Amino acid sequence: MVAPKITLYFDIGSPFSYIAFHVLKNSPVFSNCQIAYVPVLLRDLFQKCQNPPPIAVKNKLQWINKERLYWAHRFGVPMSVPIPEGFPASTGNLQAALAGVAAHSPENLVVITEKLFAIFWEEGKTKIIDEEEFQPVFQSEMEENRLSDVVG
Repeated sequence: MVAPKITLYFDIGSPFSYIAFHVLKNSPVFSNCQIAYVPVLLRDLFQKCQNPPPIAVKNKLQWINKERLYWAHRFGVPMSVPIPEGFPASTGNLQAALAGVAAHSPENLVVITEKLFAIFWEEGKTKIIDEEEFQPVFQSEMEENRLSDVVG
């Protein structure tokens, strides 16, 4: 039997992307699935679909905050209770860097993405979207992966 395939299009700045990522990666229900992770810029997707960004919709921020906490609790996903300061944040540079990893070093994409999601949504540190903040995460995780390949 062929393993089911799932593609997750994600943006680090989306709490629902984080919840989906965490559940797909950690739930035994999905352990036999082939999962492809694709970084996208949610802002561009909204524009392409002519959908107003959540911040432009009355009470949407309050709804997002309530729902992210509900679903995180429901699925056992670690989540910062206060909404991260500066949310929503522009993730363009970070998502572009993740797309580069996906294209040139795909074996590192999941571990880097997991670390970035944890910093943004568990720790509530939105500054991780700044290049000077995310570059060390990329370098550290890629070096650690190379070392484990050499040692292993």
